[in-house]
Amino acid sequence: MTVDVTFWAAFLAGILWAGGLSIQGGVVAGLVICLWFIRRHKLPAWEFADVLAPGLILGQGIGRIGCLLNGDAYGIPTSLPVGVIYREGTPAYAAYGAQPLFPAEIIEGAADIAILFILLRIFRRKPFDGAVALTYFMLYSLVRFTLGFWRANSLTILGGLKAAQLTTLGTALLALGLLIYKWKEKSKRQIGMAGVKSI
Repeated sequence: MTVDVTFWAAFLAGILWAGGLSIQGGVVAGLVICLWFIRRHKLPAWEFADVLAPGLILGQGIGRIGCLLNGDAYGIPTSLPVGVIYREGTPAYAAYGAQPLFPAEIIEGAADIAILFILLRIFRRKPFDGAVALTYFMLYSLVRFTLGFWRANSLTILGGLKAAQLTTLGTALLALGLLIYKWKEKSKRQIGMAGVKSI
């Protein structure tokens, strides 16, 4: 059996460099691999997730610099004085030419760094395992959902909302629900412990 390496190299390069991939897909793929790793090595899942979350959001913030330089993940045309004009040869220039565009990558990168500091603060005094990871999923998803209104290169599918907005809104709601559940569980345990001590 022979394999055409040239074909597969070109195919993969087309997928990886032509765009269309998103951070959400990368996070999901990473999550699946992490779950496999955690189960295989019998590690505490929520503690593991808490350790990974700050590095993940830092990587996303740095990645947005690459998006800005590449003219990727660009915003819609804007008359604001902070509009970004991209160089020829970028996806943003191909879509809008020399029009100033909303600085979506810059704002998201700054928001990612702000989230990093919030996560590090929570990490120092974690109320429960999973608090850091769930806060990451909730805050990042809310930022991404909000910026979706000013992002230009996303697929609109339902009621004016983009595909990424729907997935991030679902993620934010799920993370919020789990945070509330874990807070209640912690409160129940504390009440139970207080009751035992008072006997």
